[in-house]
Amino acid sequence: MKKVIRVLLVEDDEDDAILTINHLLENGYEPFYKRAFSLEPLKVLLTNEIWDCVIADYAMPNFTGPEALEEFLKHNLEIPFILLSDTIGEALAVSAMKSGASDYIMKDHLALLSSALDRELREAEIRRQNKEKDILIRNNEIFFRSIIEKSFDIIKLLDSSGNILYASPSNFRLLGYTAQE
Repeated sequence: MKKVIRVLLVEDDEDDAILTINHLLENGYEPFYKRAFSLEPLKVLLTNEIWDCVIADYAMPNFTGPEALEEFLKHNLEIPFILLSDTIGEALAVSAMKSGASDYIMKDHLALLSSALDRELREAEIRRQNKEKDILIRNNEIFFRSIIEKSFDIIKLLDSSGNILYASPSNFRLLGYTAQE
């Protein structure tokens, strides 16, 4: 069964776009895609639609992959951004990765795209799950702190030596002692 994937393809060349989509089709994906080959359509598509990944050509006549990456980063999306290029040198590829690209693939090595995409989609899912866990932990902390702060019970947290690490506000209300005392 093919994996349905929403691909924002930043590519000016129709033939290259078809090659990329065909590669995804041949490697277990069923891509729904839209193309952008200038900044304004890219902004609109990043703002108004949900994507699983962005695949961008590095060099286009009126727009570049790094410019697309810069716009992509403004949207704080937790999805892969993969650059494709005919001519990118190693230094430019490393620079793009340091700037936030997930990966880069040479167009003459397009066979590497599906494995890179598989890996980057897994890593994006792990980041999303970790972010959800962090939010849940933060929300639980706020919830339980609120309960403790409003409780009429005296609540203390002690270390193994019996030193008070935390004393709830009820200590002062009921005993007249502040947490520091």
